[in-house]
Amino acid sequence: MRVEIRGRRALVSAAFREHALRRISFALSRYGAALSRVVLRVADLNGPRGGVDKQARMLARLRRGGQLEIAERDSDLYVAIDRGAGRLQRALARALDRRRERGARRDRLALGW
Repeated sequence: MRVEIRGRRALVSAAFREHALRRISFALSRYGAALSRVVLRVADLNGPRGGVDKQARMLARLRRGGQLEIAERDSDLYVAIDRGAGRLQRALARALDRRRERGARRDRLALGW
């Protein structure tokens, strides 16, 4: 699983990059074999005005086709990353469970169960 972090230089410091890589890797490590890459895009939507305007968008591309996208907003970008990584983990678990269930259902139908 490859993790890419994109955003403006002011938002993506070395400490932020390290935090984001650690959180995403920890949240998705269980599903590393199913993922080809994860792209994190960070943005400050309102600029210097403040408020709940920091956005973290995570796009996870699956090895066997398909993708999942999660967007999270908060006034603190670190919090947005943490919440987004958790949401992406749960969405990925659901998507992979659905794939497994469809495959098992197909096998049962082929066997005539």
